Amino acid sequence: MRAALLFKLCVVTGAAVAAAYYAIASIDLSGLMASDFIAADVIRERCPVHLVKLGWIVGNDQFDILFRWNVAEIKARLAILLLLWILIVSAFVWQYLRRQRNEHVG
Repeated sequence: MRAALLFKLCVVTGAAVAAAYYAIASIDLSGLMASDFIAADVIRERCPVHLVKLGWIVGNDQFDILFRWNVAEIKARLAILLLLWILIVSAFVWQYLRRQRNEHVG
């Protein structure tokens, strides 16, 4: 019983690590840009699916906005993954403890 729980926790953790790697690596803002680029246009073009709205980021210039958005987007994605990981691990542990309690009672 305990081995099954540990196996589930390892699988969920491995999946979370892989998803975290993808969450970080999938944001690709590199490449050629015009010298008078607008950060919002670059983000919309190169990262069409994003969590952080462009209006939430304030910066000194377009490079600063682009960098701050990149960091904020990575933090948002990792925060969601952390929350999902905590919920799934909690569900597995709760299920394990409930089964243990029922075995000792019955």
